[in-house]
Amino acid sequence: MTSVRMRVFPCIRSIDNAPKLPHGKNFVDTSEKHRGNNRYKTLLVDEKAHVEYARSTFYRALRRRAPNAMDELDQTGPRLIACEQKPKYAISEPETWPDIAPLGPFVVAWAQRHHISEPWVVIDAIDYVLSLANGDFGRDEAPHIHATVNPVAGIRLPGSCVVWTVEFDLPAFVWHTGSEGRASFEARVRARFDADLKRQLDNGERFAAAFGFANLDRPELWRDMERVVHRVVLGRSPADILQYERHPDPHDLNAQRAVTHAIGNACDLLGLPRPHRGRPPGKKPFARCVRVQKKRN
Repeated sequence: MTSVRMRVFPCIRSIDNAPKLPHGKNFVDTSEKHRGNNRYKTLLVDEKAHVEYARSTFYRALRRRAPNAMDELDQTGPRLIACEQKPKYAISEPETWPDIAPLGPFVVAWAQRHHISEPWVVIDAIDYVLSLANGDFGRDEAPHIHATVNPVAGIRLPGSCVVWTVEFDLPAFVWHTGSEGRASFEARVRARFDADLKRQLDNGERFAAAFGFANLDRPELWRDMERVVHRVVLGRSPADILQYERHPDPHDLNAQRAVTHAIGNACDLLGLPRPHRGRPPGKKPFARCVRVQKKRN
């Protein structure tokens, strides 16, 4: 009889301390070879960690695809912080930071100007400017805004994951070369291993579900966040985005609908309002309203 020895560590582990994927990135590999039709890895994380990483990815895309917007914060923001104001940020709740002049109103106006005027964006951007002023970014580090889903007195609460260790104590498998071929023997051993592995991983998922963790699969997260920047911040149409991505037919309506659908889902994940269809964000459909009124009259 086979005895399976498994050690279980029912603990919650910070994503910041989780094992790194290639290129030193958590969760997903954003290199070119992982784009296209491939899907990002399915991760067993809580919703807060999922949103936090999505927002951090959005901020990195904002730095890469809208550098002029980030330059406004880099060049003007630190100069608006007086030395005597720094202790005030340390003792104040982050929700009150937008009211502290002159930096707060400046960041609020910056977010409105780039169509991302959500409270979480403003708070994260103010925290980023404070980090710039304090010299928290290294010389070789490309600074970008960091996401904090639930800010509490400026303390970051990183997302979590479950650490689940699986061990096997399998028997010795006997291969009779005169009566069993190699392919059959390999299939028999792999079937036994796969069955034990599946059973233990199922137990791990049930354990994680008890703590509110779920499988969250986000296809092409980096691509979707870049599309959000193109559409929401830069005001580009789906056809322009497809042309930028070198799609063979940027005017394909089905491809444009797919881009619009992906952007909408990404905005829902981030907590941004979905952009209006067929026009740059921030512009009201005046002409369409006039036509409707004429028909009614």
